[in-house]
Amino acid sequence: MEAVDHVRFALGEEDSDNNIKIGKIMKKICLIIAMLWVNVMACMSQTYYYKYLYTVNKQTGAKSSPGDGKTGMYITFTNNKSHCYHSDKNGNVYKPNRGPYAPATDERMEIYNYESSNNGILVYRQTKVELGFGMAAGGWGTYSFSSDYNRMNLNLAMYDLANDIKVYERSTPPEQQTAPQQLY
Repeated sequence: MEAVDHVRFALGEEDSDNNIKIGKIMKKICLIIAMLWVNVMACMSQTYYYKYLYTVNKQTGAKSSPGDGKTGMYITFTNNKSHCYHSDKNGNVYKPNRGPYAPATDERMEIYNYESSNNGILVYRQTKVELGFGMAAGGWGTYSFSSDYNRMNLNLAMYDLANDIKVYERSTPPEQQTAPQQLY
């Protein structure tokens, strides 16, 4: 048997067996690296819950519609907070029921891109989506955040909502709250 092994080694057959083993190990290492990369990318997004506080009329400055503390929304930030969108608690795109005439690209209309920062206020503007035939939708809303992302203003500059700013505050989601928020 030893003579056969020496012949195989001389012909390079033993090396090919080792190469196969090394190839299998390399595939496993690549798979592990890919799985780690996916986890790192998932960690790069952050989802916060914002509870609704009240609405401010831009023209008069009057506050109205006090929140009940249970109404709110999840906002997910991606790509080092350069984009954000309305989401569910898991970071999936929130798709409201807009009826049968909503465009097929509807979910893309919910993405807001970082636009500017001024006096500690970070502004994200809604992405404008080209619908074809020279028509576009979106671009009418902004999210404004405090520099620590604890406060959010939603300004929808369309229809009858153009004069209203909805004010939100980052909070613990209602499903995670086990004690009352205040004592009387």
